[in-house]
Amino acid sequence: MMLKKKLVVFSTLLGLTGVLSSSISSAHAATIDITDDMPSSGSVVIEGQKIKESSSPLFVAPKKRIQTSTPWFTVSLARDVVNMKNGRWVSYTDHNNYFNHYKWAHSNFYYTLGRHHSSAKVGSGKIRTAVGIERGWSYATAKGYGTAKTWYSEN
Repeated sequence: MMLKKKLVVFSTLLGLTGVLSSSISSAHAATIDITDDMPSSGSVVIEGQKIKESSSPLFVAPKKRIQTSTPWFTVSLARDVVNMKNGRWVSYTDHNNYFNHYKWAHSNFYYTLGRHHSSAKVGSGKIRTAVGIERGWSYATAKGYGTAKTWYSEN
């Protein structure tokens, strides 16, 4: 009888955790196309799914109205995909644990004109840098606790 009660409580908590994590970790993506005014390097600091800092206003999505089960609110979202004349930068976080702030930060950069790199860092952890060749991707992933920072550079 005691085992049955513990099993019911455990499965109820497990179900509740699954519902909470699926509703909390919803991601929002935005895409921007940029021509010649794209900086040769850039960075964003992401807290949850919101931009905390940006090296350029080009990386910040305009304020969006998002309908949730609560009243309407305004939030500034990271542009997950930045298309530029000679490349593409994809920057995002996932595996976000909103209880202890553990997350993975990704900075993926494609560039057609030569060597390039992308970097990612979470909290006080190590900077993870990946180098890409001409017409190739550089994939950088950092894991840790705290605020995520991602950046790219064409050289």
